[in-house]
Amino acid sequence: MHRRNAALPAGIDTAYLAESCWVLTGPHLFTQLTTGRGWNADTHENGLAGTLAAPS
Repeated sequence: MHRRNAALPAGIDTAYLAESCWVLTGPHLFTQLTTGRGWNADTHENGLAGTLAAPS
């Protein structure tokens, strides 16, 4: 049997996780970092991948 959210801790607020991912992957942060801070797209992609894949 496939367990939904098997990688997530029991009792985790999935709405909060979804909103957190949205904040990190949304266009606003990308624009802030690339236009405002001078990051290039590859730096943003690598930083985002590292953040999302980091163990808690």
